[in-house]
Amino acid sequence: MMVSGWALGIAAGATIALATAPASAQVPTEVLFFNYSNQPVLMNMNGEVQREIRAGGSDSHTSYYSKGLTESGNRVYQLRLISLTGVTLCNTYIRLQATSTKNVSECAVQSQESAPGVRCESSNVIEGISKCRAQLSVDD
Repeated sequence: MMVSGWALGIAAGATIALATAPASAQVPTEVLFFNYSNQPVLMNMNGEVQREIRAGGSDSHTSYYSKGLTESGNRVYQLRLISLTGVTLCNTYIRLQATSTKNVSECAVQSQESAPGVRCESSNVIEGISKCRAQLSVDD
């Protein structure tokens, strides 16, 4: 329940108010997943979402991050493409650096691993000053 930018919670019978960030003060990170292989795969972004992508298909997910006033602004996203048997085909980490509650100064591939015989590719870009967009693809 939102009340004027504050979330109300009940803990041990007492009401407490926790600050929440409005949507306009959140930094979006959009990831585009591409499956160029001949088999369906699962896309996974930080465990927030996991969906199947058919062979030759694609999907996307956007995650929102709100930098607190006292936080460093660093956020790392784990992006994975997984076979339907549970084998991780591509494992990539994207690092986001937010300089304020709405601005991004860095959107970078931090590391990437591929399963043997699998080709994984990733890219990233900052759109404007407030959005990180990354791509991860798999091909066999």
